[in-house]
Parts: sequence; C-alpha cells; structure tokens
Amino acid sequence: MSAPLPNLLVLLFLLLSLPPLSPLDSPSLPQSCLLCPPDLREAFEDLQQDYIPDRSHGTERERAQGSLRQLLSISALHGSMAQYVLDRIAIDIKRQITAIIKQKLKEHYLTVGIQKFTISAFDIINKELSHFTNDVECSNICGNFTLKYVTCSSCRATYESCTMGIDCGVKDINVGENAELLLSCFEPWHLITTNFKDYIFYRAPLGTRNIWYFEKFAETQESSLEFLSVTKEHQKTYRCIVMGDRGKPIADTMYDVHVGPPVTVPTQVPVTHPQLVEEEGLVPTTPRPTEPPGLLALSLGSIVALAVCAVAVVAVGFILCFSLIHLRKKAASDETEEMMALID
Repeated sequence: MSAPLPNLLVLLFLLLSLPPLSPLDSPSLPQSCLLCPPDLREAFEDLQQDYIPDRSHGTERERAQGSLRQLLSISALHGSMAQYVLDRIAIDIKRQITAIIKQKLKEHYLTVGIQKFTISAFDIINKELSHFTNDVECSNICGNFTLKYVTCSSCRATYESCTMGIDCGVKDINVGENAELLLSCFEPWHLITTNFKDYIFYRAPLGTRNIWYFEKFAETQESSLEFLSVTKEHQKTYRCIVMGDRGKPIADTMYDVHVGPPVTVPTQVPVTHPQLVEEEGLVPTTPRPTEPPGLLALSLGSIVALAVCAVAVVAVGFILCFSLIHLRKKAASDETEEMMALID
C-alpha cells in the first residue's frame, strides 16, 4: 500500500498547482488572446456571468452568449500577438464593454447590442493586426530592441530581439542664431520595445567623436530637448543614448549642431491707398477702393442732383395733368355754349 503513495502525492500537487476554473475557462468559451490581459478578462467575465444572465432569458440569453463565444473562438485562431498590439486591442474592446453595461439593455435589445459589439470587436482586431505578423519585423536601421509576444492558447510570454547595433551615426543640424531648435532622437520602435528605460543627453565641443570627452547634462523620459533661442554657445556636438532596462545602451546617436547667422524674415509693408484730393475741375475717373460699388459709391453731390431731378420730374407731371384738366373743361364749356346758341 505504501508503493503508490509518491504517485498520489505528485497528482495532488499538480491538481493544487492548477489555477481555479472560471466560466470563461470552460470548453464553451475557448481561451484566446483577448482573455490574457487581466482587466479585459474581468470585463468579459462581467458580461458572461452577471450582465447577460441578469438581463436576458432563454433564447435571447443563448444568442448573446453565443456571440461572445464566436468572438473568442475566432480570436483564438491567432497563434500569438505582439504585446503592444494586444494592449491597443484590449483598451478599445474594454471601452466598448463598459459602454454596453452602462446602456442597461434587456432581452432582445441586449442580444442586438452584444451582436453589434462583436462586429465592432472584429473590426478592431482586424485593424490592429493588419500590419502584424508572427515573424519579427526589424524595421529599425540601428538599435537593439526586444519585442514581447503573447501565446494565445496559454497567455505565456515569449521574447524576440532585433539587434542592429547601437551605433546610429552622426547627423548634421544647421540652425540660425536666435531661432528655436528641437533636438530629438525618437524612433518609432521606441514605443514598442520592452527593454526601454530612458534617454540620456551629452554634449561636447563641435566635432568631438571620443565618447570620453562628452559631459552628461540631461536624463529624461522625453526623447527630445528644446532650445527656445539658439546662440553660438549651442554650437556643439550632442549625443543621445537610449538606455535599456538592464542599464545598457540600446541606441547611440550624435548630432553636430551648426549655428549660423540670424535668419532675417523680410517684414511685410502694409499696403495703403493714397488719399484722393478733389480739387475744383478734377473728378476721379475711378471710384475709391474703400467705397463699395453700386449706389452706395455715389457722392453726396450726385445724390442731391438726383433728388432735384426727381422733384422736377414730379412738378412737370403735375403741371401737365392740370393743363389737360383745364383744356378738357374749356372744351366742354365751348361745346355747351354752341348747343345753347343752336337752341335759341
């Protein structure tokens, strides 16, 4: 009876070492990369365990749960994902889950909401993975960086390195005196590497190449330094070192800053129109530029002349009318006198 005891102890140890099962670990909801980030896993658990069961029943509940299973099943087809890609996916999907829970949908409306969320999540995943492959793409021309990958079936992390050497060469920068200068050593791979720590800036007389002659003057999380007003004192060779998390440089770039004479920008002289002086007998042939076209451009004299003409036209009209009336009355009177003469 004592022989099988070691085997029982080993089996008991393995059982105790396994993580506790949750509904999302069940065969109906397969493990996928979407369940690897702890906060996103918790959000899915809230949907699957609490929100959907509390707000739907029967067929509607099964349809909503089925949409979640479909989303996780398809995302499980990816063998692995880069950690930085998975982080971006997790942020967007968790935001949408939070929005669904706040809507407090029920029954059929909840099912429709979950289905719309599933379609949107597919779009997010496809968008983020459109430029992603399982092979490490060393897009950097210099520098040594490390990428973290997550295996979707087990959430285990693996690491791949892109080693191109830390020497990134020397770059020439020409700037005028009193101008602004932005000294930046940022590269896109700085955002995705897992072994980044900070930036260290050094300076030395212009043309220095021996690293022992450089003095350290800044250590920061920012990838650039800004000089608001450059002087001849800034004409130096600068060195930017990207430090790794193990205290070793992962990229080293030098900048030869040449300060030239101030760059003068020609000032713009405001355009003004000369004042026209109207003398007796002189009339401008074109309207002033400041005067609007049309009737509003008429001078005061022109307006008075038009008014006088209008009054004269009205007066002539009245005179003609009274003359016609007088002639008609006279003609009628003459006709009446003739008729009376004939009667007599």
